[in-house]
Amino acid sequence: MAAKRYDDQLATGTIYAAENAVAAMLDRGGLVDFHGSLLALDGCRVRRYTPQQVPLIQGMIGGLWRVHGTGGPPPSLRASARAGGGRAWYNHNTREIVLPTHSWAWNDLVILHELSHACTGVGGDQRSSHGHTWRKNYCSLVSEVIGPEAGLLLMDALAI
Repeated sequence: MAAKRYDDQLATGTIYAAENAVAAMLDRGGLVDFHGSLLALDGCRVRRYTPQQVPLIQGMIGGLWRVHGTGGPPPSLRASARAGGGRAWYNHNTREIVLPTHSWAWNDLVILHELSHACTGVGGDQRSSHGHTWRKNYCSLVSEVIGPEAGLLLMDALAI
């Protein structure tokens, strides 16, 4: 039996903890000691949205999809009052990013997390859907939208 690669061994809780740590650093801004170098985070901003801004977010998704997507139309974004447990998800069957209507999930990090699932095209359980390819795509999207420093922090936190 072949051993699994380290990259695909991160637990889902580790992924979410890494995202939360990076989000907290970005919220604080300022300078961060990154392995002995200073990163300036003031230019990295995580935008927050409302369900009324779906057309704006859909435009961002479309633009990113042209560069990072796997062909076909970009996934659509849908607000759902019945979203499971207040969390966001990507539905591979309907090609939809679903965000709970009343939730903290309406921000760049969450939307890019779900868009990365669409770009990767990997379904399945929580662990396999957050593998190395997904993490690389996610970090690339974060670098492009939020800023290269944010992408670097996330790459480090996600063991890329």
